Amino acid sequence: SWGEDEKENRNEAKVKRARDLLAEVETLTRQELPIEIRARKAAARALLLQYVGDGKPTDLEDAFAEAVKLDPDNLRCWNGAAKALWKKGDLHSAQLCYKKSLENSRDKLTYQNLSMLQRQLAKGKKQEENRRLILESLSNAKSAVALDVQDSHSWYVLGNAYLVLAFSTDGSE
Repeated sequence: SWGEDEKENRNEAKVKRARDLLAEVETLTRQELPIEIRARKAAARALLLQYVGDGKPTDLEDAFAEAVKLDPDNLRCWNGAAKALWKKGDLHSAQLCYKKSLENSRDKLTYQNLSMLQRQLAKGKKQEENRRLILESLSNAKSAVALDVQDSHSWYVLGNAYLVLAFSTDGSE
């Protein structure tokens, strides 16, 4: 329909603009810039690469690694690095990135993602490790809800955490 075509054209225009911005960011050289600007450039490059979705996953991973090295307090870059690592299958490193992000700032999205990741990490683990990860997942889901009780996705993550806990219980409780 016409509305869907219009929406698709707007999305294509946004991706084209993001690619143009990425090209502009790439033209700046490292030597010309102070560390604060280099950190912003690295963050912008990583976030634009993530948005555009082009290239190899290692490029995205490297871009976020550079960004967090230059600006270790950048929440969005830590979360972006975690997503890139999770997508690659490096779940333990992704968990470390989410935890590092939470050291800098409490954020509901980070708690949500960490909760989901921990439930995925729990699969195939020995009973004690499985239970520990599921309880951590539940705690992180509760933290997400506590930060914004109006957020339906936080409640969804919390509900799933309780479901996993219920089905992982061995009946000794």
